[in-house]
Amino acid sequence: MKVKPSVSVRREGDDFLFYDVEDGRVMVSNDTGGFCWHLLCKTDHPSAELIVQALRSEYAELSVESARKDVTDFLDSLTRIGWVEP
Repeated sequence: MKVKPSVSVRREGDDFLFYDVEDGRVMVSNDTGGFCWHLLCKTDHPSAELIVQALRSEYAELSVESARKDVTDFLDSLTRIGWVEP
């Protein structure tokens, strides 16, 4: 997956604020979204399953099913708005 380079992210309290400087679109996410975004930016074309495994390594209490759903939902949202390309 490849991220859109015009999207920036910063932490605001407990949330992550995503902002696309090209179209002005804004999205707010939790730690899971921030973690996924970081991996998308720092890893060369990570798969959803790789992100799920990394998320579970970071948050041991998270079940595989919950991690998979959270990652899938987040990536689907990003894909829908054009911020990631599969």
